[in-house]
Amino acid sequence: MSAQVLYPYLQNPAHNSMIVNWKTSSDNETTVLYGNSPTNLNVTVTGTTNIFSDTGYNNNYYYHTAKITNLQPNTKYYYKIKTGANESAVYNFRTLPLPGQPVTLDGKIRFLIMGDNQIKAEPRYDSLNYKAYKKIKEKFGLNSDPSDNIALTFMVGDQVDVGTLDHYENVHFKKNRKLSPYLPILTTVGNHETYGTLGMNSYYAHFNIDEIKYKNISSGNENYYAQQAGNVLFVSLSSEHTGSAQQTWLQQILTEANNDPTVDWIISLSHRPYQAEQYVGDISTWVRNNAVPLLAGSEKYLMHVGAHHHLYHRGQLKNTPNYQIISGGTAWDQYWGMSTEQDFDDVQKTLTDWTYQIIEVDVANGKVDIESYSIGGIYTQKDNVIDRFIPPI
Repeated sequence: MSAQVLYPYLQNPAHNSMIVNWKTSSDNETTVLYGNSPTNLNVTVTGTTNIFSDTGYNNNYYYHTAKITNLQPNTKYYYKIKTGANESAVYNFRTLPLPGQPVTLDGKIRFLIMGDNQIKAEPRYDSLNYKAYKKIKEKFGLNSDPSDNIALTFMVGDQVDVGTLDHYENVHFKKNRKLSPYLPILTTVGNHETYGTLGMNSYYAHFNIDEIKYKNISSGNENYYAQQAGNVLFVSLSSEHTGSAQQTWLQQILTEANNDPTVDWIISLSHRPYQAEQYVGDISTWVRNNAVPLLAGSEKYLMHVGAHHHLYHRGQLKNTPNYQIISGGTAWDQYWGMSTEQDFDDVQKTLTDWTYQIIEVDVANGKVDIESYSIGGIYTQKDNVIDRFIPPI
């Protein structure tokens, strides 16, 4: 049997645990070896394996899940994964800090935001992933690891074009390989996750969202959730499962967060955005008219992040000091002149570029710095050109 190259995929970060996943075409052994040194992986964790099947997928699909528990907060761990005779390279991750605490020695915590992936046949999203990896190394030190300076990656929906095993393997997991062994990924539900032979069942099978809670509040499903990281509360909404149940849950989350001294900032995310100047009207009216107004009633609310439109925009709400952006990744082409367009006064900039964001939260001084990096598009390449805005305190 030929050797398989193993690539770990991290998800569900916490201050005391981490979930490691990977896919193989054979063997149900699920083993993680980890430790505090790359040369001393002295702890072994055994996980579980699920064998998935899908119409038109003719290979074996072994999906491995191992949860590492009893970890120390804000601590770097080295690890590798093992299935049969195959082992991965040694990678590393860092656990989240305790609630309200920073990650870095200079009192900061940082997050990577990336939007739509989707396209399998072209090296678009993998290029964005590589450029983000390159920028992180340039910005924070060539000898540093991504986990030293970024706490997690948040992907804002359409991680796949269709909910098939082929697309989870070759679009989401494969194109994230440069960063996913170091940075755990949190996701939102996009419209494309609901398509294909397996649809949302594939999303539910690959991710462990049902165990994510804030203040012991669970949504009771895997469509939406809240996750605290440091002094930031991420509220992951589903623009595909709107309604009173999600709104009731959101109100419960906000009530707790408003009274939580460890939460200073609230960032909401949904796949369909708050506003858009192209394909006008292709937004989430529930997010715009229900969710964001509810969130904006909190003094801790900072911004809403959307995707769905394959471009970048940033704007500010008309009546409250809150921001909204689109981080639309690298999916199908979307340029001026292709759709119904309108200039909206709550959008200050729209760029038809492939971008990602680094959000830096200065925990000690109560500041946030949001940098958006562009790599251009199919017509013009850019080398991490920056757009930056710093919300007022």
